[in-house]
Amino acid sequence: MKKPDRKAKLLLCVFLVVGTAVSAIGQTLDLLQSLEMAKENYPMIKAKKAAYEATLEEVNAVRSRYIPRLTLQHQYTFSTGNNVEGGFFPNEGTISPSGGIHPGNINKGAFGSFTSAILEWNIYDFGRLSGNVKAAVADAEVSRLGLENELFQHQVRVVDAYLLLLVAHKLTEIQEKNIERAKKL
Repeated sequence: MKKPDRKAKLLLCVFLVVGTAVSAIGQTLDLLQSLEMAKENYPMIKAKKAAYEATLEEVNAVRSRYIPRLTLQHQYTFSTGNNVEGGFFPNEGTISPSGGIHPGNINKGAFGSFTSAILEWNIYDFGRLSGNVKAAVADAEVSRLGLENELFQHQVRVVDAYLLLLVAHKLTEIQEKNIERAKKL
């Protein structure tokens, strides 16, 4: 006799859980309700949906790179005279001014402050931005198709489990009638 594979065991568990839940609750689910409930609650579909929404936001972010960027910054520093007295900028494209070079060690504290406003706009990008937008749109389309594929595959699994549950329920009814008939003999 052939051993049941993992898929068969999983389907059996699904039947037992669904059958127990349906009989315990006292209500029956039709196929459309089962499909809708499975679509809303399956974690992989939720993850694919979140990934798709993230790719849509990435498209919006890439499109916003056409707009000029304005960076405003004001900062204060406190250090010894040997260190950098000017500002420190972790931002793109800015250089921090530094303090002077001294022949000796100066351990006295020094304050510094710096304010900047930087406007950056790439007027000519030789098609890079439009290429990035096309790539982001293509990624969003791939993500959408992945979501649709996962939905379809999950619906196939749910329909399969539902039909097998109906068959098992009908076989149970038949066996119960066989037992009643055997008791009467």
